Amino acid sequence: MSEETTTSGDELIDELKTWLEENWDPDLTVAQWWERLGLAGWSAPNLPTNAYGKGVSRNDAVRIGQTIAEFGALGAPAGLGLLLAAPTIATHGTQEQIDLYVK
Repeated sequence: MSEETTTSGDELIDELKTWLEENWDPDLTVAQWWERLGLAGWSAPNLPTNAYGKGVSRNDAVRIGQTIAEFGALGAPAGLGLLLAAPTIATHGTQEQIDLYVK
């Protein structure tokens, strides 16, 4: 995957914490929250930025997931979609396919 971020791990976590403080709302439906999380790039942060990610390393993606959990917010849905389909489409799909299937 291309477009690796240049933000350090600690700066990234600080950015995430600020974003969570401004955006986490336990009154949102799960669907509304997951859409907000995904469009901001936090659901699958290891995807490139053009595929609704942050372009971070696997280690930083794990830290992001841990930070979301520690904050008390609901994390991204688990499953093969984020583990296999999204990275494959992000790597081999057109931007139109990424917007349709990864978003």
